[in-house]
Amino acid sequence: MPQRERFTAYIACPQCRRKGAATWQESENPVYHKGGWGTTLTRVSEGFRAEPMGNIYCVECNIEVVVPPDRLTK
Repeated sequence: MPQRERFTAYIACPQCRRKGAATWQESENPVYHKGGWGTTLTRVSEGFRAEPMGNIYCVECNIEVVVPPDRLTK
């Protein structure tokens, strides 16, 4: 079985500037990814919440945090 990669992105609320991190892990789900690898949001820092579709919100401001692709690290 192939090793699944884990990715972390540093996030910040655009309003209150709360900082944290979010972690995704590769997951194989043939139904949604036609047999390929997809990613699943597995963890967010305290002060943020993850929604079912993978969006991340600041719990204080209720504002969605946008994670730029160049902020991802392995």
